[in-house]
Order: sequence, then structure tokens, then C-alpha cells
Amino acid sequence: MSDWYIVEFDLNEVAEAKRIRTLKDKNQWGNRFDSDTRWTGYLGEMAFKFWLDQIGLKYTHWNYIDIKDKRDFTVGRLEIDVKTIATNFFPRKSYSCLVACSQLDNQNVNAFVFCRYLLKEDKVVIMGWISKDDFLEKSIFREKGYQEENFVVPTDMRKVYMYQLKPLIDIDRWK
Repeated sequence: MSDWYIVEFDLNEVAEAKRIRTLKDKNQWGNRFDSDTRWTGYLGEMAFKFWLDQIGLKYTHWNYIDIKDKRDFTVGRLEIDVKTIATNFFPRKSYSCLVACSQLDNQNVNAFVFCRYLLKEDKVVIMGWISKDDFLEKSIFREKGYQEENFVVPTDMRKVYMYQLKPLIDIDRWK
């Protein structure tokens, strides 16, 4: 877990994430999931942005209020989609990292960064990243309704395990 990166957020930052998600939901249509924790995705993006700033990597953050983002970040040759799940439990290497099958059709993304937002602690844990090609090669299909690690899979998805992710610092090789 030493290669994981943890960012703590204060209540104002959490409130800002909720405000931005509300604006995006109002101005966009066709969101895949209806959830009261969709705002945690923005915190995952902010944690990843903080990490990029800390190590000094150049990036573009594609964060639009009024149009749908096709990717979250561009870092060198990587077009990254940050995937964040809200949870009450600190992640373990044996936990899953899931991507909806419908999101795998996005030709603008060639890598995923996986995060967990710890609800009770207002912390984001960034576990690592994986190229889209590696994800497709290593992932396992899970059909909508499948019971997966104490929750029901909400849509057809593919998963890898956290231990299959690359350390964040390896992103530096792709710039």
C-alpha cells in the first residue's frame, strides 16, 4: 500500500464537489448512474490533480460544467478517466476496480486511474492506474445484477483487482 496516495478533504471541498456535480447534472443529460454519491468522482479527480501537482507533471484537466467530458485528464500520451467509488472501508489489494462496459467504448480514453473515497473520513485513496489495453486484457466480465463484494453490480461491467494496477509514479514514464 506504500505506492497508494491519500488526500484528505475538508468540509468546504466536499461541499464544492457536491455543488459542481449538481451543476453538471443540471446541464448534462444521459448520465449512466443515478446515485447520491456521484459527486465523489469529482473528489477523485481533485485528489489525482493534487498528486500531479505534487510531483510536477504537466497535464490538462478536462472539467466542463456545461458539456460532457470525454476524459478527465491528459498526461503526456495518456488520456485518463479517473474512476472513484465511495466506500466506508479502506481498500485492500484484493478489492475490485470496475468500469462499466458502456464506458469502454470511449475512444478518447486510453488509461484509468482508480480511487476510493472514504465517506467517514473525507479521504480519497488513489490506488494506481492501468492502461485501457491492459484493463481489457486482464479484466473479468460481471453482468448486471451479479453480487460483487457486498454490492450488486448496477450495469454490465468489467473488473480487475487492485493488485493488478500499476503504481501512480509509473505514469511519469508515459509523458
